[in-house]
Amino acid sequence: MKKILSAAASLLVAATAFAQVNIGAGYLNQTDRLTIGSGDPSNTSMNGFYVGAGYDIGLGVKGLALVPGVYYSYNTTKKAGNFYDISGDITLKEHYITVPVRVKYAFEVSPSARIFLYGGPAFSAGISSKYDTNLTLTTFGLSASDSSDNYGDNSTYGRFDVKLGAGAGIDISNMVRFTAGYDWGLLNRYTGDSDVKRHTNVFHVGVAYLF
Repeated sequence: MKKILSAAASLLVAATAFAQVNIGAGYLNQTDRLTIGSGDPSNTSMNGFYVGAGYDIGLGVKGLALVPGVYYSYNTTKKAGNFYDISGDITLKEHYITVPVRVKYAFEVSPSARIFLYGGPAFSAGISSKYDTNLTLTTFGLSASDSSDNYGDNSTYGRFDVKLGAGAGIDISNMVRFTAGYDWGLLNRYTGDSDVKRHTNVFHVGVAYLF
């Protein structure tokens, strides 16, 4: 038993010795893909940003590491239109917390640059999702606004998702990291009793500072 505990402690110390923190931010594009029955899917595209931190933990094999992290993201899209004397717009705003757990493999291309590939799951939870509607009756100059919560009572929009992602990046001088990747939503986020399917996919690019 003592040998097992000693080996586990040694492994933990070795992993910590090869650990590295990174703090970063970037752009993301989220696509909400809705399919009803056998019909063609409709896509809603949203743009936004993310900020957060990750932690590279060496796995004892040169170039191989586990990279967990915690990130906050904000996405939005706006649609405007006119109908006779009525003009208006609808804005969708969403906030998420995402916890990716990636496996990364890196290889050196020069003394100051390392290219890497990564893949693995990401677990996300929706904090807020709201539609803001603004309407104006042009003839009389009247306006009205309203807000609806997608996570409100009797909601069929699931907060939680599990995504499978892959991507690539480069570390420069062991100080700056550039990444690009794509996450595919695995869960049906429509929670109602029907043949509706709703999946969320995310493309992201960003930069991080390595400590």
